[in-house]
Amino acid sequence: MISHYYRTATPNDCFVSDASAAGYMNPNRIQEEYLPRFVTHNSFYFRLTDMSIAAMVPDWDQRTDAVKGAFVQFAPNGYSTIVQDLHGEPFQQPTPHVWKGMPVMNLVDYVYSEDVATTADGLAVRLRSRPADAPLFHIWRAVWQAPSTIVRRMEALRQRHPDIDFEVVDPYTLLDLFRKHQRPDGE
Repeated sequence: MISHYYRTATPNDCFVSDASAAGYMNPNRIQEEYLPRFVTHNSFYFRLTDMSIAAMVPDWDQRTDAVKGAFVQFAPNGYSTIVQDLHGEPFQQPTPHVWKGMPVMNLVDYVYSEDVATTADGLAVRLRSRPADAPLFHIWRAVWQAPSTIVRRMEALRQRHPDIDFEVVDPYTLLDLFRKHQRPDGE
């Protein structure tokens, strides 16, 4: 299946890992002494598939430095996280930042409506949440959405809210722009 995706990819396609990298779990639950195995496992699959971004990493709290240290070894171009605790425990959303050169962002798990206008209006509310003249970087989760559906929603957003200046870019470009914005001196 992976070979098929790579064989049929267009210049507009790029590949990033899904839930947690090469295996679905909460990385903060890995005991620190087992993180080297986690790195070895993921490094193999990231090299095999030529990926360097972990685009959706669910967990119950913000990442520990040890977990971020593991990710930077195989996903140096960045990762985004969905943090939520389904057991009612308190948790803290991570502040987007760059850690040892790796962009760390939150994945916005916005629930899309079947109605394109409703989705466009919901996105507009989120996009207007930034301070004036401040750039805003978002990775939006669009599960089981055809590219044509996403295009229609972005067109509706532009038509319904022409005052919002935004650009949709691929994840590699987004994370690189975020890194440069956070570290303008190139550190």
